Amino acid sequence: MIADITCRLRDNTMKLGILFPVVIFIIAVIFLGWFFVGGYAAPGGAS
Repeated sequence: MIADITCRLRDNTMKLGILFPVVIFIIAVIFLGWFFVGGYAAPGGAS
């Protein structure tokens, strides 16, 4: 019983360890895309 719970907890932790960096990367790409498309990266942009 205890081994089953710890095994499930380990599986969920491993999934989180894979998903968390992927989610951060996707958010970063979206933010950078918005930054460039919005013209904020252009010289004198967004003024």
